[in-house]
Formats: sequence, C-alpha cells, structure tokens
Amino acid sequence: MINLLPYEDKKELELEKRRRFLVVALFGASVIVFLGLILMGPIYLSLALEKRSFLRELDSASQAEPLQRLAEVEQEIGKLNSKLLLLDQGAKRGLPVSELLRRALGLAPAGIRIDSLSFSRGKIFLGGQAQKREDLQTFIQALEAASLFRKISSPVSNLLKSVDLKFSLELELAAP
Repeated sequence: MINLLPYEDKKELELEKRRRFLVVALFGASVIVFLGLILMGPIYLSLALEKRSFLRELDSASQAEPLQRLAEVEQEIGKLNSKLLLLDQGAKRGLPVSELLRRALGLAPAGIRIDSLSFSRGKIFLGGQAQKREDLQTFIQALEAASLFRKISSPVSNLLKSVDLKFSLELELAAP
C-alpha cells in the first residue's frame, strides 16, 4: 500500500500510534499491579494474623514458670559439672579414688579400726580407733611411705592418749 498522506499528517499519525501504545501499556501494567495487590491481600492478612498470634504466644511464654525454673536448672547443671570435673581430675590422676582408699586401708596395722570415711574436694577424711598410739604412728608412717597422698594431716589430739584412742586423719590427694 502506498501512503499518500502529507508528511505532517504522517508525523501526527506516528505520534498518535505512540500515544495509544503508551496508554495500552500503562493500562496493562496497572491491571497487573492491581491484580497482584488483590492476590497479595489475603496473604498479607494471614501473615499479620500469624504475627499477632506468635507475639501473643511469646508474651505468654516469657511470663510462664518454666523460664523462672530455668535459672534453678542451670545452677543444678553447674553443680553437676563441678562434680564431674572432680571425677575427671581423679581419672587423670591415674588411680581412681577407690583404689587409693583400698591401698591406704590395706596399710592399716591390726590395731587400727576405721569407723568413718568421707571424700570431699580432693581430700579423704578417715576416722577410727587405735588400740595403741604406736599403731596409729605406724599407720601414718606407712601412708607417708606409700606416697599415695600429697599431704597427711593428723591433729595433735590424736596423740594425747596412749591406749584406746580415737583418731582422725586428713589425706590430701596428690595432684595429677
């Protein structure tokens, strides 16, 4: 086809085509945006309600008793950890405390009777009776000679009587 329109009309016609294209393109874009907003509306509403629900749950959970009890549980865990550390140090020492006790009690002469035994923080406390002061001194010397313990403490009151005396000893475990 031959276009017989004058140059100015052709120019105006081309300008009109561009305007119409721009109007249709803007209308199409606005329709897409509008549909997107309509489709995203329910999702936004759902998320807003869910957020409100989570905030309500968080508020009620922070005021609940389990969080208050959490501090108590953490303290109990700390105590257990310190006890486990003590046991671990005993294991690194090479000999378990039970073996040390067995060896120490095996060194007791016939005149020694052990009545009490306790273990606390790297120390063993022995209490008992000795028939003679010499029996107790022999027991203490045997413990020192065995080198099972770093320090053996015997109060002076252990040596006041010479016969049928009650004694107490503090045995400090050797460092690992």
